[in-house]
Amino acid sequence: MMTHDATLDHTDKYQFGVFIQEMLEQMLWTNGADLFSAIMLQAAADAMHSDTQLSEDKPHNINYVIDALVGQSWYMKGFYDNALKKYQEALTDSASARFPNEEEKDVALANIYEATAQVYERLNQYADLAAYEKAAIALRRRTPDQYYVCYGYYQLKDFGSAIRECTEALQDQPANLKARYWRARAHQDAGDKGAALKDFEMVANSEDSFRASAAIEMSMIYFGRGDNRGALSILNEYKYLYDPNFTIKSDVAVAYNNRCYALMQLDKLREALADCTASLKYGNIPDSYRKERELLKRLGAI
Repeated sequence: MMTHDATLDHTDKYQFGVFIQEMLEQMLWTNGADLFSAIMLQAAADAMHSDTQLSEDKPHNINYVIDALVGQSWYMKGFYDNALKKYQEALTDSASARFPNEEEKDVALANIYEATAQVYERLNQYADLAAYEKAAIALRRRTPDQYYVCYGYYQLKDFGSAIRECTEALQDQPANLKARYWRARAHQDAGDKGAALKDFEMVANSEDSFRASAAIEMSMIYFGRGDNRGALSILNEYKYLYDPNFTIKSDVAVAYNNRCYALMQLDKLREALADCTASLKYGNIPDSYRKERELLKRLGAI
């Protein structure tokens, strides 16, 4: 790195920054590479005459790439306020950076806006989440987390705006299942259960990480209609709901609990008891304890 330090002023600083950013971003996301990535980050900062400190000694002499990488490091450690501070500094320091053209500048700024949006999501600051994601989209048109805008509006209970933004994201990215899921949630909470079911079904039939949640929400819509057979049909259709190898344990617990309720309502008590007991293996849902005890009484076991 000392060689880079001596020659960096005579090379393409921008390309060097891009190379460093790509290399260290991968390193920061690698499990068990914390110490090595910290050493490399400091070496990169030295080579770029920059600083990795949270409170900078020379705040006007920092490379925005280093700011962003330090922000990512704090983000990965769960210190979101610190990450936010560094990403905001990255935006400030990018103003004095030289880019080959406006397109490269837009991409760099969009990446910082998107990273900042991710921090605001962790901080549950949904208005800022939507605003920064919109800023990223305006510069890049497409972003990996474009659904963040409609998700932010959903969390703010602005369901109309959430539906509009999710629909816009889907027009640009039809395969964006996260946007489809949050549009379904917005439709559901706005009272349009039919539209919600259509979107939930597409997610439930996919391999997206939200598919279990989508299938469970479908069952809840049927329960809300008083259609226990319909709910049971949904819960039986998606076999992955009961496989902890494919579905997180908390969702497995909810799926078993919901099916237990449907079976109870249809007077299939022994099947219901088996499901309530199974639910308790995967999570401590109070309702499952209550139903299990009620079923044991009704079956004469206690």
